[in-house]
Amino acid sequence: MFRLRQFHHPPIVDTSAIVVAMESIEQKLWLRRYKRFDPFYEALLRSPPSMLAMATGKISIGSPTFPLAKAYITSATAEVPPTSDDVPRTVDALLGLQQPDGRWKLDDAFLHSMHHLVPPCPSGVGAAMWATACAVAALRRQHEEFDKLEHPCERGLTQVDSQVFEWAKHQLPSIPLEGNPGAR
Repeated sequence: MFRLRQFHHPPIVDTSAIVVAMESIEQKLWLRRYKRFDPFYEALLRSPPSMLAMATGKISIGSPTFPLAKAYITSATAEVPPTSDDVPRTVDALLGLQQPDGRWKLDDAFLHSMHHLVPPCPSGVGAAMWATACAVAALRRQHEEFDKLEHPCERGLTQVDSQVFEWAKHQLPSIPLEGNPGAR
């Protein structure tokens, strides 16, 4: 007939002892890993900001209400203005940015060298063509340096539509000849 099976239950074990043992093992492994940390990470963990963050349980990046902001009050440092030897003249900066094929790129370096006076690029005109037209227009205004600028301007004009060059000549304001210290 039918026989009832007896189920054997495993003995009840106190799991809290196992949990404590596992936590102890995890802590030892963490400490062993910590000892192999790079010196950078060790110094980072021992730095006042890290210690304060661990003590308060809060991490803050630049918050004026965070206690660390008060601990590291520093005096404002004055910017050292570049000397005139450090800053290339506008003409030299533009010549240095000209590409081998005669074009200029409409990038941050170009805008800095032009003192951020480049008018917006007209619709339908490529950025490189507009930058080249503006550069050539600015360089051609420097009559006293004609010998130095004749060849770079000719190379640039081969990359520019005549109508775009005329727009640039009329829209481009006067560009200062001295270097732009803000270009750094």
